[in-house]
Amino acid sequence: MSNGLERRDFLKVLGVSGAGAGLTACGTGGTEKLIPYVVPHEEIVPGIATWYRTTCRECPAGCGMNVRTREGRAVKAEGNPLSPISHGALCARGQASLHGLYDPDRIPRPLARTGEGEWDRLTWDEAERRLASELQAHRGRTVFLTGSYGGTMDTLVDRFVASIGAERVRWEPFAWEPLRAASRMIYGVDAVPVHDFSNAEVVITFGADFMETWLSPVDYAHGFIQGRAYSQGRRGKMISVGAHQSLTDLNADEWLPARPGTEHLVALAIARLMVDAGASAGGAAGVLEGIDVGTVAERAGVSPERLRQVAADFARSGRSLAVGPGVQMQHTAATAVAAAVAVLNQVAGNVGSTVRLEQREEFATGGGSFAEMLELVGRMRRGEVGALLVHGPNPLYSMPEQESVAEALDAVQFIASFSPMLDETSRRAHVLLPDHHFLE
Repeated sequence: MSNGLERRDFLKVLGVSGAGAGLTACGTGGTEKLIPYVVPHEEIVPGIATWYRTTCRECPAGCGMNVRTREGRAVKAEGNPLSPISHGALCARGQASLHGLYDPDRIPRPLARTGEGEWDRLTWDEAERRLASELQAHRGRTVFLTGSYGGTMDTLVDRFVASIGAERVRWEPFAWEPLRAASRMIYGVDAVPVHDFSNAEVVITFGADFMETWLSPVDYAHGFIQGRAYSQGRRGKMISVGAHQSLTDLNADEWLPARPGTEHLVALAIARLMVDAGASAGGAAGVLEGIDVGTVAERAGVSPERLRQVAADFARSGRSLAVGPGVQMQHTAATAVAAAVAVLNQVAGNVGSTVRLEQREEFATGGGSFAEMLELVGRMRRGEVGALLVHGPNPLYSMPEQESVAEALDAVQFIASFSPMLDETSRRAHVLLPDHHFLE
């Protein structure tokens, strides 16, 4: 064939007819190299899946995870049945963790910013040399901004910060600060206790979406199923208190649609009714003395009869648990809600049984505070921070008053980000050193 379709091209066209055409249409048209291993591991057999056990890092709860791989590539994630947190289950975020691993927008190599939206490629040696040089130049004026880690990683970061003469600031956009503040006030413990849903026959949730995001949702949902199961002629019960219903609230047996900002009054009213019925107020007697159930019912938009029924159910079970607040109740009274819930648990005698102060949610301990982050922003604006290292948080996205945060970042002479994605804060960095995905 001449002056038209070449013979080789003509045969290619014939070869992609029918089903082959559909498959070829999905190709890139170029030569690709798919090499999963340079030196394969001895236990890897081509065509046979290999499972690895790891810890999910999609949220701080740290569920045990089993990952199925084929020829070096993760293809499926499941819960580890031996894990005391996941119990063989995995939430939607854990199931979707593979999307983060194979995200096409991940930064594949170190980059240096040369202008607005312009980046130059660096080798790892070049990036590390530049980072070391800047850290040396700004020794004593360097801040390492991290999230809330646990275990070995937390210790390693502390040692690294000490070795370079830097300061570490921890910050989580949602650090359970109301729960920690309430625990300090009521229990004298700066931590979030573990909640045992499996031994709770009656659960009252004040906006704590423990089946979705609250603390350790997979573990708590597993315990809730055990506590709710039919046993010895009785079945567990859940009551939700809040202005609207989350996925967790939709699984409740009763819903008290209290007006926003009055949830803490409802909790204290229930505790007052229990004390009036004979429960011990303990150290909460002074707090409950001024609570009038009728006034609370009117302010919350809930009938006094319903409050009395809830109090009777909560007291009668002998095995109860109150939890809250959660994401949906992060208003100005969030700490008051958490403190009122702690008082309610204390009156019900739940401390030591379903509220375990001797066991703490480690990831919710020492997560920094919003006040510390505001202080850091102010220091950066005043030019007191020479170098900023960022691993985890994205303050330019998560913090309010983003213009103020942007001005603070512009005032820092050197910023290095370890984010694997080009997020809002990373775009302001001078050097990017992308970290691995936890499945790598």
